Amino acid sequence: MCAGNTTSMHEKHQGVAVDAPLYPDRVLLLTELSMTTREQFACVCEHDADHVTDETSAVAALEQAISARDEFLSIASHELKTPVTTLRLQVQSLLRTATRDPRAILAERQIMNRLESIERSAEQLTTLIDRLLDITRVTTGRLHLTREPLDLVAIVRRVIDGMEATLRDAGCEVSVASPEHVVGEWDDDRIETIITNLLANAVKYGARRPIEVQIDDGDDTVSMDVIDHGIGISQDDQARIFGRFERAVPERHYGGFGVGLWLSQQIVEAHGGTIAVHSTPGEGSTFTVTLPKRTP
Repeated sequence: MCAGNTTSMHEKHQGVAVDAPLYPDRVLLLTELSMTTREQFACVCEHDADHVTDETSAVAALEQAISARDEFLSIASHELKTPVTTLRLQVQSLLRTATRDPRAILAERQIMNRLESIERSAEQLTTLIDRLLDITRVTTGRLHLTREPLDLVAIVRRVIDGMEATLRDAGCEVSVASPEHVVGEWDDDRIETIITNLLANAVKYGARRPIEVQIDDGDDTVSMDVIDHGIGISQDDQARIFGRFERAVPERHYGGFGVGLWLSQQIVEAHGGTIAVHSTPGEGSTFTVTLPKRTP
């Protein structure tokens, strides 16, 4: 309706205004002009409506992005403050003891407990900062992989050892079912991030229950399942939990940035792999990561 008529409205209007009184048969042209004008006016209105709709959608998307950013900054500030507060409390406790009586000697067990608490807080802080850096790298397209021959089973066991205190505090025992070695070409730090995120997710939503890691070695690919027996995820939530700043439960109940699964997906896909979830509410969740052994 809006294209195909190359004669301008102005030219037709001039022709009708001059000729119609002299040539009654030109009344037909006036009718055509009226129809064309209505069609073009309708086209303009339609275009304007589309333009307004596009602008409204863009504004809504921008407002949503700003809201998500503000929420993320609020959560990030809270998450970063937690280990810093613990660090300060432990250091202040040691300082108070030393100031009260410089000759006082703390029992070895007291010193070790406080140092271990400081170490855990420092490690948690480092992990949070590394995650923030990874988010920035992914968002700006600067996530680069350094591939090298790695044993996935060894990385899994290394991550479990590093999370020993967290797993113990949560009452979660982790079992690993796998071949002795599963070797592929991956980025060590990034694969560790994926495993850490999935285990942390299992601990968060499946506390006091066992966690299972199963690794299957194929000809060209390897698959890893991380299985928890926690609260599970509804079918509707499964479709969105890999989105940035998304979570299946309120942040105030479980904490976290809401980016762990999104970041894991980005890293998995950068390796040419896939990640998926299968879950039943009340029964737990299984996250499956499939990776090619070599560069695609």
